[in-house]
Amino acid sequence: MPRSHRARRRLLWTTAVLVAAGAAAVVVVLLPEHHGGIASSVESGPVQTVARPKQVRITPQVRRRIDLLFDRFVPAAIARRDPLGARAYVTPALRRQATTAGWREGTIPVPPYDPAGTTFHGWTAVYSYPRNVSVELTLQPKRPRDPVGSFVVNVKQLGSRWLVDAIYAEGTHGGESASSGPATASGPTTTERVIGGSHGRLGAVWLLVPLGFLSLIVIVPLVIFTRDGLAHRRVSRRDRRELSKELPPLPRPRDRP
Repeated sequence: MPRSHRARRRLLWTTAVLVAAGAAAVVVVLLPEHHGGIASSVESGPVQTVARPKQVRITPQVRRRIDLLFDRFVPAAIARRDPLGARAYVTPALRRQATTAGWREGTIPVPPYDPAGTTFHGWTAVYSYPRNVSVELTLQPKRPRDPVGSFVVNVKQLGSRWLVDAIYAEGTHGGESASSGPATASGPTTTERVIGGSHGRLGAVWLLVPLGFLSLIVIVPLVIFTRDGLAHRRVSRRDRRELSKELPPLPRPRDRP
């Protein structure tokens, strides 16, 4: 460590500049892009563009197949009348979310509901791609006092068959239980449980890294200034003590040789 105060000050500013530059570089590298990934300034090759499929109209033939799928899937899986047999109407991805014993016992990744009727064609499309359709399925309760059930169901075409790929309960509304409780004054009672699928999200630990580097810009100068201030104070006290000492008296004329 240089002893000169000017040299220490130059070292301090040089350290602060280097830390700030390093923190800025880390922030540029680690901050998420608007697509949810990690931004990077390193070019690994030409930009790859992904063509998004266009939505298509649901043809009458596709609608009939989805109607037939729901007529079999809803009683077997949602109403729990034949949960093991419902495996024939779901994709392998949804089927693997429960064991064979779970499908047999009804412990399956499908929200339960007791619907009325034998046909279940009350659905509207949320989006529609050539082999992937998401719909909102509305089921009327078997008992009039129960609320109406609403579900979002994703169906996929595998080969020539349309199968359920994911389902979750969007909410319920109406019924005697909803009208008698004070909690329904603000709207329908919803009980959401997402089944299948996941959403990637950048962990908070990535934000701690740039914040740690940025904090060094404050901590490092503070430590150096504190140490230099203490050293300067000790030197000043020592100089004052030296100056406060009395000088020896001058010799008298008669004492001179």
